[in-house]
Formats: sequence, structure tokens, C-alpha cells
Amino acid sequence: MTAAFYEAHADSFSSTRNAPWNGWRKVLQHLPDPGFSLLDVASGNLRFERFLHDSGHVPSEVLAVDSCAALLESEVSADMKVVRVEADIIFRLHDDSPLAGGDAVFDAAVCFGFMHHVPTDALRRTLLRKLLASVHQGGVVIISFWQMHKDDRLMARAQKAEASQEGSLAPELDEGDHYLGWQGDTSHLRFCHSFSDEEISTLVDEACERDASLLDAFNADGASDDLNRYIVLRRSS
Repeated sequence: MTAAFYEAHADSFSSTRNAPWNGWRKVLQHLPDPGFSLLDVASGNLRFERFLHDSGHVPSEVLAVDSCAALLESEVSADMKVVRVEADIIFRLHDDSPLAGGDAVFDAAVCFGFMHHVPTDALRRTLLRKLLASVHQGGVVIISFWQMHKDDRLMARAQKAEASQEGSLAPELDEGDHYLGWQGDTSHLRFCHSFSDEEISTLVDEACERDASLLDAFNADGASDDLNRYIVLRRSS
């Protein structure tokens, strides 16, 4: 469902997704020095890469993974080495496939605006584990967790979208699960999960017990500057 949403709305969605997120400015503080290797999971239209370029914090190489070919085709500066990989990330969470699709490991991995599209707590734990496995020991993983329940307008849109498709959606949703349309169109919906602080803490605690340490956690983005919760982890083993 979510993949079909992005295929249907790729052009209009991308046209509204060009400005950098406020939280990314703080993310820069936690990335390795320019010249690092980067894995961008669910890279979308590569605006994070454009932000890095404009900020002068340019990686030596980027592997950008996304399921939507139309978004991956977005342009970046010619002096930035970006390898684009079209892949169904959710599918890779169901087997032993590495997120990067090969044996490469990176200095840093980021995953912005995607964790809330991952259904079930088990798959979200798998994504976090695979993100950590994709970086070197000492490498950094940075993830955003959407908290759409903090925005009444978003919640109203979700209620409208869900009502329009009553009877055709999954009969049982976990707490925090919702569906959203796009610009009033509810013919294609995207699954979205709104994360509570407790959920995020549980995921982070589990990662830190296993093979990571928490470097930073902060809120940013949206009109209230708190719609995303950012987590910065360092792989310890």
C-alpha cells in the first residue's frame, strides 16, 4: 500500500520535499568529518544529500536506497558520488538481506522519514538492528521517529482518510497506527505509525543492551519543532 502511494504521487510529493529539515542541522554535529561513507536508507528524492552538499559536509560516497525509482532519479551535484539502489526495504526486513544489498559497511547510516512506515514493532526492531549492522564499529546511526499525534491537523487528516476506506483497511491496528492520503486524495493511502516516547525508549534501550551506545536524542521539525524525535547511536561492537 505505502509503496503504491509513493509511485502514484512521486512527482507532487517530491515537489513539496525540497527544503531541509530543521533537525538536520544538529545531525551534522554527529556525522564523521567530510569524506565519510554514508548509507541513506529510504533516501526519497535525495534532499538530505543536497543538504549535505550545500552545508559543505560532503561524503566521499553515498549509497541511497529507496523503493521508488522516480524519487531516486532526483538530481544531486555532479561532484557528489551517489549510488542509487531501488529496493523494497520492507521486503529486506523479512529475510537476511543487508539493507545495502551487499557486504559494504559504512561510516554512518541515516534513516529519515521512514521508520513510521514500517509495520509492527518486530520489523522496526529488525530495521534498527540492520542499520547498526551496516556501519563499522564506532560508526554512527541516526534515525528519526515521527510523532504525528502531536499535530491535530495530521490526526484529523488520518481520521478522514481512514473513514473513506472503512472496511478495506487492516481490521486490527496497533496503538499509534494510522493511514494518510495526499492533498485530499484518499485513493492511495500510506501506512504511518506515530511513536510514543516510551516506544522509542524501548527500541533504543534494546539496541544499547546489544551493540550500541546512545550519543544524543532531540526533537525537531514541524511548526512546533517537535514532530520528529531524533536518535543518534554509535555502534559499539
